[in-house]
Amino acid sequence: MNKLRNKGFTLVELLIVMAIIGLLGSLTMVVTAGARVSSRDIRRVSDVQQVVTALEFYYNRAGMYPTLVTSSAPLSDGARTYLDSVPENTYPRKDGDCLDRNFLYEAVPGSATYQVTFCLGSDKGRLKKGINVCENGSCLPCNELSVRDSDGNAYSAVSIGGQCWLAENLRTKSFPNGNCINDGTKPCADASAADNGKGRSCYNNQETNCATDGGLYKPDIILNGGSEGAQGICPFGWHIPTDSELAILDAYANDFPNTCNPLRNGWGCDGAGNKLKLGGMLGFNMAYAGQRGSDDSFAFRGNNASIWSSTAGDLPNSYWYRYIFSGSASIARGRTVADFSLSVRCIKNY
Repeated sequence: MNKLRNKGFTLVELLIVMAIIGLLGSLTMVVTAGARVSSRDIRRVSDVQQVVTALEFYYNRAGMYPTLVTSSAPLSDGARTYLDSVPENTYPRKDGDCLDRNFLYEAVPGSATYQVTFCLGSDKGRLKKGINVCENGSCLPCNELSVRDSDGNAYSAVSIGGQCWLAENLRTKSFPNGNCINDGTKPCADASAADNGKGRSCYNNQETNCATDGGLYKPDIILNGGSEGAQGICPFGWHIPTDSELAILDAYANDFPNTCNPLRNGWGCDGAGNKLKLGGMLGFNMAYAGQRGSDDSFAFRGNNASIWSSTAGDLPNSYWYRYIFSGSASIARGRTVADFSLSVRCIKNY
């Protein structure tokens, strides 16, 4: 008589089952994590919308927006409360590419302009992953912003690694208060040989080069009397990037596993140069605008792109900057004396 035999799993079958269970567990964790990010983003959008609605009520009554809005404090004009407690960004804040920052409110004192800047870890309808900005009741993702300088020049913007950058070099002839950088009164004069030794110039003293590549500026001029991280000559709500903010950009554009030392003095971050150069995949479009030396000579247009930081260098009267060459995949960090004129790229306050 045949006897029934209990047949167990073979080792191979057990390994297959364990692998499937592990895979399902990983997928569950990914889905769960994504759902949590989405939930936090829904709350972020709702909280910002509360602030925007309250600000519009405030403006309708007061004829201006408040100068200061403080998280966890009431939004009030003294006679009426529009929001019992201004919400702050929910934790954890580093969803997606976002940095660990609270919502940022800014307003020009006594004006009819404000901005609320915030970051999302995922797309939410019209609003997108990365930096988004609400201005006077309208909210847009960084990539859809149109930013104007004090001369009325319009610039596009690009969201990269939890930051929002102008996608073009600055070309303004004037400070935010309207005064001409190279003296005189508006309309500020086009570039010419008379700009020798002054704060703004265009390559070979041709204004058409500023129109395509942006202006070349001395660092003391771009800071406009301010210090590291100052608005300087940037539009309202934007500022001259710090060395550490440029390091974040370097690291995001770096090809893993290449090293990207934020304190290097020289080349590094292989792959970053290709991604950040004109036509690169990140849309930063560092134009090969060249530079102007301390002797007022021009050089390197067409193969060199350099942008200032607002951080003082480790040499007297110097500032850190970034530069790329057309033939290199890397990006260099260096410092040079303040007598040089380089390009300027603004970053959104956040």
